[in-house]
Amino acid sequence: MLTTRYAAATLLLGTLAACGGGAEEPATPRPLEFSVLDSSDNGNIRAARFAMAKSDVEWKSLWSEYKGAYAKPAPAVDFHSRMVVGVFTGERPVGCDAAAIRRVIREESSIRVEYALVAPPAQTACGGAFTAPAVVAEVPHSDLPVSFTKVPQ
Repeated sequence: MLTTRYAAATLLLGTLAACGGGAEEPATPRPLEFSVLDSSDNGNIRAARFAMAKSDVEWKSLWSEYKGAYAKPAPAVDFHSRMVVGVFTGERPVGCDAAAIRRVIREESSIRVEYALVAPPAQTACGGAFTAPAVVAEVPHSDLPVSFTKVPQ
């Protein structure tokens, strides 16, 4: 009986060693689903920056800063399973620019948010007023660091 257990343990250890010791393979980048909560061509955040909210308190504070004190209530987010990411482009001299989140990617040790600054079609008449395009989206909750990468429109 002891010999059988020893043989089984030896076989298991040998199999694990042949597979790299049982260590997980590095995660390949994979897209994550996301949902845009709001997009605006003229948010109240006038300096370019990225933001993240992992709690209701952080989200309500960011929403108030983004939309103003008298805005409608922030959309509900389940922070047990979700978090919010935001792209604020800062002031732009063209009234028709927009910010868009293109993809959210789960990499081995981080989450990457790919965003674009979308210019209007060539024949669009736009005002010369300064605007501040922005977009906020909910993504799956993660404790990994989040990075933002600008991609072509």
